[in-house]
Amino acid sequence: MPKITKVLAITPVFKEPVDMIQVFDIKMELVQNALRERGVELLRFYLCDGGTSVENTSRMESPIPLISHEQNVGLAHTLVDGYKEAIRVYQADLIIIRLDVQEHDPWKILEIVDVMEHTDAEALFLPVYYWVEGQLRPSMREVQSRINDFSNSLAPINQLDVLSTYNQIFPLGYQAFRSDLLQKLVPMLEEGLVLCREITGKPATWGLDLLVILLAARMGVKIDSFFGGWSTPWLENRTAEHIANQREKARVMVEVAKALGCPVK
Repeated sequence: MPKITKVLAITPVFKEPVDMIQVFDIKMELVQNALRERGVELLRFYLCDGGTSVENTSRMESPIPLISHEQNVGLAHTLVDGYKEAIRVYQADLIIIRLDVQEHDPWKILEIVDVMEHTDAEALFLPVYYWVEGQLRPSMREVQSRINDFSNSLAPINQLDVLSTYNQIFPLGYQAFRSDLLQKLVPMLEEGLVLCREITGKPATWGLDLLVILLAARMGVKIDSFFGGWSTPWLENRTAEHIANQREKARVMVEVAKALGCPVK
Protein backbone atom coordinates (compact mmCIF):
# COMPACT_ATOMS: atom_id res chain seq x y z
CA MET A 1 0.00 0.00 0.00
CA PRO A 2 1.22 3.56 -0.71
CA LYS A 3 2.48 5.65 2.19
CA ILE A 4 -0.22 7.68 3.92
CA THR A 5 0.67 11.36 3.94
CA LYS A 6 -2.60 13.02 4.96
CA VAL A 7 -5.28 12.18 7.52
CA LEU A 8 -8.47 14.13 8.18
CA ALA A 9 -10.06 13.76 11.62
CA ILE A 10 -13.61 15.01 12.22
CA THR A 11 -15.29 15.25 15.59
CA PRO A 12 -19.02 15.97 16.06
CA VAL A 13 -19.92 18.16 19.02
CA PHE A 14 -23.23 19.25 20.48
CA LYS A 15 -23.19 19.99 24.22
CA GLU A 16 -19.81 18.67 25.33
CA PRO A 17 -18.34 20.52 28.35
CA VAL A 18 -15.69 23.15 27.61
CA ASP A 19 -13.03 21.45 29.74
CA MET A 20 -13.61 18.15 27.94
CA ILE A 21 -13.05 19.78 24.55
CA GLN A 22 -9.90 21.50 25.76
CA VAL A 23 -8.41 18.26 27.13
CA PHE A 24 -9.26 16.59 23.81
CA ASP A 25 -7.50 19.42 21.94
CA ILE A 26 -4.33 18.91 23.99
CA LYS A 27 -4.26 15.22 23.13
CA MET A 28 -4.95 15.89 19.47
CA GLU A 29 -2.09 18.42 19.33
CA LEU A 30 0.29 15.77 20.67
CA VAL A 31 -0.95 13.23 18.12
CA GLN A 32 -0.61 15.84 15.38
CA ASN A 33 3.03 16.41 16.34
CA ALA A 34 3.77 12.68 16.52
CA LEU A 35 2.32 12.13 13.03
CA ARG A 36 4.22 15.11 11.66
CA GLU A 37 7.45 13.43 12.73
CA ARG A 38 6.41 10.47 10.58
CA GLY A 39 5.71 12.67 7.59
CA VAL A 40 1.93 12.51 7.99
CA GLU A 41 -0.21 15.65 8.05
CA LEU A 42 -3.19 15.53 10.40
CA LEU A 43 -6.02 17.92 9.58
CA ARG A 44 -8.72 18.12 12.21
CA PHE A 45 -12.11 19.75 12.36
CA TYR A 46 -15.20 19.86 14.52
CA LEU A 47 -18.71 19.27 13.21
CA CYS A 48 -20.87 21.62 15.27
CA ASP A 49 -24.50 20.61 15.59
CA GLY A 50 -26.17 23.67 17.08
CA GLY A 51 -24.69 23.40 20.56
CA THR A 52 -21.13 23.98 21.73
CA SER A 53 -19.28 26.84 20.01
CA VAL A 54 -15.75 25.56 19.45
CA GLU A 55 -14.72 29.00 18.24
CA ASN A 56 -14.94 30.12 21.87
CA THR A 57 -13.82 26.98 23.69
CA SER A 58 -11.27 25.11 21.56
CA ARG A 59 -7.51 25.41 22.05
CA MET A 60 -6.99 25.10 18.31
CA GLU A 61 -5.33 28.10 16.68
CA SER A 62 -8.07 28.37 14.08
CA PRO A 63 -11.02 26.33 15.39
CA ILE A 64 -13.23 26.84 12.34
CA PRO A 65 -15.79 24.00 12.14
CA LEU A 66 -15.88 22.01 8.94
CA ILE A 67 -19.64 22.40 9.20
CA SER A 68 -21.78 24.33 11.68
CA HIS A 69 -25.53 23.95 12.11
CA GLU A 70 -27.38 26.82 13.72
CA GLN A 71 -29.94 24.36 15.09
CA ASN A 72 -29.47 20.77 16.18
CA VAL A 73 -30.27 18.35 13.35
CA GLY A 74 -29.00 15.16 15.00
CA LEU A 75 -25.78 13.20 14.86
CA ALA A 76 -26.66 11.16 11.76
CA HIS A 77 -27.29 14.19 9.55
CA THR A 78 -24.29 16.01 11.01
CA LEU A 79 -21.97 13.15 10.14
CA VAL A 80 -23.27 12.85 6.58
CA ASP A 81 -22.85 16.60 6.11
CA GLY A 82 -19.34 16.35 7.52
CA TYR A 83 -18.36 13.44 5.27
CA LYS A 84 -19.70 15.27 2.20
CA GLU A 85 -17.81 18.44 3.04
CA ALA A 86 -14.59 16.56 3.78
CA ILE A 87 -14.75 14.84 0.40
CA ARG A 88 -15.64 18.07 -1.38
CA VAL A 89 -12.83 20.13 0.14
CA TYR A 90 -10.12 17.47 0.29
CA GLN A 91 -10.46 15.47 -2.89
CA ALA A 92 -7.02 13.87 -2.73
CA ASP A 93 -6.57 10.32 -1.54
CA LEU A 94 -6.56 10.39 2.27
CA ILE A 95 -7.85 8.67 5.38
CA ILE A 96 -10.94 10.16 7.03
CA ILE A 97 -11.34 9.39 10.73
CA ARG A 98 -14.39 10.06 12.87
CA LEU A 99 -13.84 10.20 16.63
CA ASP A 100 -15.67 11.72 19.57
CA VAL A 101 -14.45 13.98 22.35
CA GLN A 102 -15.64 11.90 25.27
CA GLU A 103 -14.98 8.23 24.70
CA HIS A 104 -12.30 7.92 22.00
CA ASP A 105 -8.55 7.90 22.54
CA PRO A 106 -6.81 10.18 20.01
CA TRP A 107 -3.58 8.19 20.32
CA LYS A 108 -5.30 5.33 18.50
CA ILE A 109 -4.97 7.47 15.35
CA LEU A 110 -1.33 6.40 15.17
CA GLU A 111 -2.43 2.76 15.07
CA ILE A 112 -5.11 3.53 12.49
CA VAL A 113 -2.49 5.04 10.18
CA ASP A 114 -0.21 2.04 10.70
CA VAL A 115 -2.96 -0.49 9.94
CA MET A 116 -4.25 1.30 6.85
CA GLU A 117 -0.76 1.92 5.52
CA HIS A 118 0.27 -1.73 5.75
CA THR A 119 -2.96 -3.58 4.92
CA ASP A 120 -5.60 -3.44 2.20
CA ALA A 121 -8.34 -2.46 4.67
CA GLU A 122 -10.77 0.07 3.19
CA ALA A 123 -12.62 0.69 6.45
CA LEU A 124 -11.69 0.28 10.08
CA PHE A 125 -13.75 0.38 13.24
CA LEU A 126 -12.51 0.59 16.81
CA PRO A 127 -15.15 -0.63 19.26
CA VAL A 128 -14.71 0.73 22.76
CA TYR A 129 -15.96 -1.37 25.63
CA TYR A 130 -18.30 0.25 28.12
CA TRP A 131 -16.84 -0.13 31.57
CA VAL A 132 -17.45 1.62 34.90
CA GLU A 133 -14.66 2.19 37.42
CA GLY A 134 -14.90 -0.33 40.25
CA GLN A 135 -16.27 -3.14 38.09
CA LEU A 136 -14.22 -6.07 36.87
CA ARG A 137 -13.23 -5.83 33.25
CA PRO A 138 -13.77 -8.79 30.95
CA SER A 139 -10.65 -10.52 29.67
CA MET A 140 -9.11 -9.30 26.45
CA ARG A 141 -9.81 -12.75 25.00
CA GLU A 142 -13.54 -12.21 25.68
CA VAL A 143 -13.46 -8.69 24.26
CA GLN A 144 -11.71 -9.82 21.08
CA SER A 145 -14.10 -12.74 20.73
CA ARG A 146 -17.07 -10.36 20.86
CA ILE A 147 -15.45 -8.10 18.27
CA ASN A 148 -14.85 -11.10 16.00
CA ASP A 149 -18.42 -12.34 16.44
CA PHE A 150 -19.76 -8.91 15.56
CA SER A 151 -17.51 -8.66 12.50
CA ASN A 152 -18.79 -12.01 11.29
CA SER A 153 -22.41 -10.87 11.67
CA LEU A 154 -22.17 -7.99 9.16
CA ALA A 155 -22.61 -9.71 5.77
CA PRO A 156 -25.08 -11.25 5.67
CA ILE A 157 -26.50 -9.39 8.65
CA ASN A 158 -27.17 -11.56 11.67
CA GLN A 159 -29.72 -9.27 13.27
CA LEU A 160 -29.71 -10.98 16.66
CA ASP A 161 -25.93 -10.71 17.01
CA VAL A 162 -25.81 -7.14 15.74
CA LEU A 163 -28.57 -5.86 18.02
CA SER A 164 -27.25 -7.67 21.09
CA THR A 165 -23.77 -6.21 20.61
CA TYR A 166 -23.96 -2.81 18.96
CA ASN A 167 -24.11 -0.12 21.65
CA GLN A 168 -25.26 -2.74 24.13
CA ILE A 169 -21.69 -3.91 24.74
CA PHE A 170 -19.70 -1.49 22.66
CA PRO A 171 -20.37 1.45 20.34
CA LEU A 172 -18.77 1.79 16.91
CA GLY A 173 -18.35 5.55 16.61
CA TYR A 174 -14.55 5.42 16.25
CA GLN A 175 -14.16 4.72 12.52
CA ALA A 176 -11.77 5.32 9.62
CA PHE A 177 -12.29 5.12 5.87
CA ARG A 178 -10.30 5.58 2.74
CA SER A 179 -11.78 8.63 1.08
CA ASP A 180 -12.62 6.87 -2.20
CA LEU A 181 -14.73 4.31 -0.31
CA LEU A 182 -16.47 6.99 1.72
CA GLN A 183 -17.29 8.86 -1.47
CA LYS A 184 -19.15 5.77 -2.70
CA LEU A 185 -20.93 5.31 0.63
CA VAL A 186 -22.20 8.88 1.10
CA PRO A 187 -25.05 8.69 -1.49
CA MET A 188 -26.28 5.48 0.16
CA LEU A 189 -26.10 7.12 3.57
CA GLU A 190 -28.18 10.03 2.30
CA GLU A 191 -30.73 7.60 0.92
CA GLY A 192 -30.65 5.78 4.24
CA LEU A 193 -31.59 8.95 6.11
CA VAL A 194 -34.61 9.35 3.84
CA LEU A 195 -35.63 5.72 4.36
CA CYS A 196 -35.23 6.06 8.12
CA ARG A 197 -37.64 8.97 8.14
CA GLU A 198 -40.12 6.99 6.04
CA ILE A 199 -39.93 4.05 8.45
CA THR A 200 -40.14 6.00 11.71
CA GLY A 201 -41.87 9.22 10.68
CA LYS A 202 -38.99 11.15 12.29
CA PRO A 203 -35.55 12.32 11.15
CA ALA A 204 -32.69 9.93 11.85
CA THR A 205 -30.66 11.17 14.79
CA TRP A 206 -28.48 8.20 15.67
CA GLY A 207 -27.11 4.91 14.35
CA LEU A 208 -25.22 6.09 11.28
CA ASP A 209 -22.04 4.42 12.51
CA LEU A 210 -23.84 1.08 12.32
CA LEU A 211 -25.37 1.74 8.90
CA VAL A 212 -22.08 2.79 7.30
CA ILE A 213 -20.33 -0.40 8.42
CA LEU A 214 -23.22 -2.58 7.21
CA LEU A 215 -23.13 -0.86 3.81
CA ALA A 216 -19.36 -1.21 3.54
CA ALA A 217 -19.68 -4.91 4.34
CA ARG A 218 -22.36 -5.28 1.65
CA MET A 219 -19.93 -3.82 -0.88
CA GLY A 220 -17.49 -6.60 -0.08
CA VAL A 221 -14.58 -4.32 0.81
CA LYS A 222 -12.01 -5.30 3.41
CA ILE A 223 -13.11 -4.13 6.85
CA ASP A 224 -10.69 -4.44 9.73
CA SER A 225 -10.98 -3.64 13.43
CA PHE A 226 -9.05 -3.43 16.63
CA PHE A 227 -9.92 -2.68 20.24
CA GLY A 228 -10.53 1.03 20.84
CA GLY A 229 -10.06 0.93 24.61
CA TRP A 230 -12.22 1.17 27.72
CA SER A 231 -14.79 3.92 28.01
CA THR A 232 -16.86 5.27 30.87
CA PRO A 233 -20.29 5.83 29.32
CA TRP A 234 -22.49 8.87 29.76
CA LEU A 235 -24.52 7.56 32.71
CA GLU A 236 -27.71 9.27 31.52
CA ASN A 237 -27.42 7.26 28.30
CA ARG A 238 -27.15 3.90 30.09
CA THR A 239 -30.50 3.78 31.83
CA ALA A 240 -32.74 0.85 30.91
CA GLU A 241 -34.97 3.18 28.90
CA HIS A 242 -32.09 4.67 26.92
CA ILE A 243 -30.57 1.26 26.22
CA ALA A 244 -33.92 -0.02 24.93
CA ASN A 245 -34.32 3.08 22.74
CA GLN A 246 -30.83 2.62 21.33
CA ARG A 247 -31.60 -1.00 20.49
CA GLU A 248 -34.76 0.07 18.67
CA LYS A 249 -32.87 2.70 16.68
CA ALA A 250 -30.31 0.06 15.77
CA ARG A 251 -33.13 -2.23 14.62
CA VAL A 252 -34.39 0.55 12.36
CA MET A 253 -30.90 0.95 10.87
CA VAL A 254 -30.82 -2.76 10.10
CA GLU A 255 -34.16 -2.35 8.32
CA VAL A 256 -32.70 0.58 6.38
CA ALA A 257 -29.65 -1.47 5.45
CA LYS A 258 -31.92 -4.27 4.26
CA ALA A 259 -33.89 -1.80 2.10
CA LEU A 260 -30.57 -0.65 0.61
CA GLY A 261 -29.72 -4.17 -0.46
CA CYS A 262 -27.85 -5.62 2.50
CA PRO A 263 -28.69 -9.35 2.86
CA VAL A 264 -30.14 -10.39 6.21
CA LYS A 265 -30.10 -13.92 7.61
